[in-house]
Amino acid sequence: MKNTIYHNIVQKSSLIFKIKDTASKIYKVWIENTQPHYPHYPFKATDDILTTDLKNAFVNALKALCTEEKKDNRNDLGWSIGFIFGFVSSTLSTQWSFEYVYKETDEYKQLLLLKTLIQYLDVDQIIIERLERLYNFFLDKKTNVAENGNNKSEIIVSFRKFKKEKNKRSHNNFSTTLIEYLESIMPEKHNAIFTNLIKNQYLPDIKDFFSKDDIQSIIHQIEEQGL
Repeated sequence: MKNTIYHNIVQKSSLIFKIKDTASKIYKVWIENTQPHYPHYPFKATDDILTTDLKNAFVNALKALCTEEKKDNRNDLGWSIGFIFGFVSSTLSTQWSFEYVYKETDEYKQLLLLKTLIQYLDVDQIIIERLERLYNFFLDKKTNVAENGNNKSEIIVSFRKFKKEKNKRSHNNFSTTLIEYLESIMPEKHNAIFTNLIKNQYLPDIKDFFSKDDIQSIIHQIEEQGL
């Protein structure tokens, strides 16, 4: 409900016209400072998407400004204006870095391979059973995890042995453990990659595109609605 309130404040303000006129200009400046580090990335974005990105950044800035922990600071109009400028700048840069830089990296594509595997394992019970057999084989052999050259013929013989035996155990525990482990890797690797990527991200200076009066107009709307 509150998200709708903040959205309406921005949507119905005079600021919305400036947002529509300015989003692509901010993106152009961001590209000029970011693309030299990634010259082979396309950086393609439509005006509609950029406008939505900028509008949502202002909506979320208002929502963040109205949290209880910011209550005392909100009494200082200058602080509130500076907070919104900084929030919008950081939000846009982080979002655009994710959408137009991170998604073009090899590391992101490798994570998609992992996600593909997780989705496949979740629906293919036969593969789960085969993987469990292989896992048990490695456990029995106390396999060196750093060694790549496994004896494939030995594994094949072991698989034939497993096929002859009737396995009455449920594979649910192995399936759950495997999928949960793979899923735990996803955010860990994502955070490591993306955190490193945004260390030197370019933050567009929103003050170059919006005046203090522009921001003050939506802050006053917050006060009028008692948020």
